[in-house]
Amino acid sequence: MVSATLGPGAINLQLGVADAMTNSTPLVTISAQVGHDRNYKESHQFVDLVSMFAPITKWSASVPSPAAIPEMVRKAFKTAETERPGAVYLSVPEDVDAASVDSALGPLPRNVVRPEAPSPAQVDRAVALIRNADRPIVLAGHGAARSGASEALLKFTSALGVPAATTFHGKGVFPDDHPNAVGTIGFMTRDYANFGFEESDLIIAVGYELREFDPVRINPDGDKRIIHVHRFPPRWTLTTPSTWASSPTSAPP
Repeated sequence: MVSATLGPGAINLQLGVADAMTNSTPLVTISAQVGHDRNYKESHQFVDLVSMFAPITKWSASVPSPAAIPEMVRKAFKTAETERPGAVYLSVPEDVDAASVDSALGPLPRNVVRPEAPSPAQVDRAVALIRNADRPIVLAGHGAARSGASEALLKFTSALGVPAATTFHGKGVFPDDHPNAVGTIGFMTRDYANFGFEESDLIIAVGYELREFDPVRINPDGDKRIIHVHRFPPRWTLTTPSTWASSPTSAPP
């Protein structure tokens, strides 16, 4: 990781950043930037650093507010380390740096780069959660539909007698006429399918992605265990102290 001041300080980093990119060396680069109120005003030392670093990095972004820092920093390190490794750039505007911060804001657990297949320890954790659950439920999302996980979902829910719901983008991955189907989860808090999540103590999220709907709808109190089954780990928190067991959506635990 390297850091620099704004303007010329950040520009002087570019040769090393480009070298890291071409050599497949993971590198996180952070620099200061003028405040948002000085952007595009021919202000002293203002340069569009995000655009300058974009061609020589895997990801180049500006931090919009202090609240975004935990997720952006975690994504920066994960992106830099993931194959093919390379450089990442974040700019921190002066007004963001000077802003007050919620005392609850803190670092997120590191997303460790792993092979796509789940590790034995992850599988063991998932199995233990399922065995100890009284009212588990499956939520199949867009990732499950894209990966063609229908057959695996049917085998899993049929073998364990677990009810299954889908998101709007996951519709079709689990047949509506199956005895374990509870339908498509809605946006209204009292929709029929939502009752299954209100009563559950374990959510097995298969291919669920944050953009499909706010996870607070299935875990409003942050008290449910969640097994996340996908081809990539989540970059967000699901309002819960969950045990993660990430794996390809074609092979639920």
